[in-house]
Amino acid sequence: MAIEAVSQVVALGAYDGVLRQVIRLLKFHDRQDLASFLGHQLAQVVPAARPPRGDFSGAVWVPVPSHRRRVRQRGYDHIRLLTRAAARAAHAPWMPVLARRVETPPLYRLSRAEREAALEGAFEATRPVPERVLLVDDLLTTGATATAAARALKAAGAREIMLVVVARA
Repeated sequence: MAIEAVSQVVALGAYDGVLRQVIRLLKFHDRQDLASFLGHQLAQVVPAARPPRGDFSGAVWVPVPSHRRRVRQRGYDHIRLLTRAAARAAHAPWMPVLARRVETPPLYRLSRAEREAALEGAFEATRPVPERVLLVDDLLTTGATATAAARALKAAGAREIMLVVVARA
């Protein structure tokens, strides 16, 4: 699946079995400790990806942010934890340069077109954006969230973006 504004997608695996369980525990069952394990795994898979163009060796890890209301409900931003852990394991910088300005309904209930419409303008850069970005999310389904986040990064100055996810649906 090609995602607009992203040069490559790297995933640990498919969204089933153990990966599905681990993501759900991290996201919905306050298992924040799993962010460290998954982050370490992501840091290992990125160098092996061999991007088709661009050099991501000095890239900055950037989380796809959750809306502040969801963060309050959950008590933490699981993607931010995951990104910080991955960057630490990779001995690389991470920066939360995006904000989620629009609260969307749960996306799993929506079609691809409905997701794209709900995410239109949802993300905005809050500070200068590095040229090379490793954009981190937990799950890639239709690519609508990644596309919206990558568009915001590109509009703010990113030139190369690699999407790094735990799992692909």
